[in-house]
Amino acid sequence: MTDQTPNPHRMMCYLALASTVAPPLQAFDAKFKELFPNLSAIPAAEADFAARATAQTLNLFSLCGLQIVVLSVAAPLPFEEWDFPVRQSMLGEPAHKLMQQHAAHLVVTTIAEPSSPDEAQHHAQIVTAAAITLAHLTPALAAIWGPGRCFNPIDRFAAAAREIDAGQPAITLWTGMLFGMGKSTADGLQTNGAMTTGLVPFFGREIEIEPAAIPMMTIAQRLMGVIQYLFMQGPVLKDGDTLGISETERIRVAHLAETVRPGVPVMKLAVEVLNANP
Repeated sequence: MTDQTPNPHRMMCYLALASTVAPPLQAFDAKFKELFPNLSAIPAAEADFAARATAQTLNLFSLCGLQIVVLSVAAPLPFEEWDFPVRQSMLGEPAHKLMQQHAAHLVVTTIAEPSSPDEAQHHAQIVTAAAITLAHLTPALAAIWGPGRCFNPIDRFAAAAREIDAGQPAITLWTGMLFGMGKSTADGLQTNGAMTTGLVPFFGREIEIEPAAIPMMTIAQRLMGVIQYLFMQGPVLKDGDTLGISETERIRVAHLAETVRPGVPVMKLAVEVLNANP
C-alpha cells in the first residue's frame, strides 16, 4: 500500500468520491477556466498534460507553473485518515455518515515542496484550485486538506473558488483549530485554550493559545485574528513580541521548539491582564 501520510510541508488535498471513477482530465482545462478566470489569465496557467503517466490511476501535469499529481484510488480513504479531520471540524454525525458513504478518493498534490511563505500560499492556491475543479468533474462528497487535516463537505469546499481566484488565503480550508479546557482559576473560573493545525507550511510554526478565563468563542475569534494577520503580514511575530487586545489585555508571543506535539515548532500566545488603574 502506498504511504499517503501527508507531508506537513507539501500541499495535498483528498477528495472523497461516491463512486470509483477516473477523473475526466480532458474536461479539466475548460472547467478550470470557467471557475478561475483570474488564475487562467496568468502565464503558464493552461493545464499541460504532456507529462501524463501511462497508468490510468496516476496523472502528472503542469498547472500555473506547478507540477501537479492526481492519484485516483479505487478504495475509500483509511478510517484513520478521515476520522480526526471530521472530529476536528465539529460537524458531528452527519459528517461521519457522509464519509461512510464514500467508495473511492483522489489525491491532489504537488511534486515540489514550497521554499518560502509566499511560495507555500501559491502552492496551496493552485492545489486547492485543481481540487475544486476536479470536484466539479467527479462525484465528490467531501474534501480533506492534508497539512491541516481539515474536513469540509464538498459544497463548502467548492464555494471557496472565488476567494482562491482572487488570491485570498482560504484560511478555513487550510487551517484547523482544536479547542480544550484548562484548569480552573483560583476564583473558580473555567479556562479555555486552543491550537492550530496546518500553519507549519506557511509560517514554520503552529499557534497555541494558553488556557485563559475567556469564553471559547472569544478564544476562536482571537486565534482567527492572529492567523489572518500572519497571512497578510507574513511570519513577522517574533519571540517576546506583544499584541494589544484592549486597554486591559494584551497577548505575549513565545517561540517554542515544541509543546504537546513532538517536533512541531509552536508560537505560544499568552493573554496578559494589564493594570487599568496604575
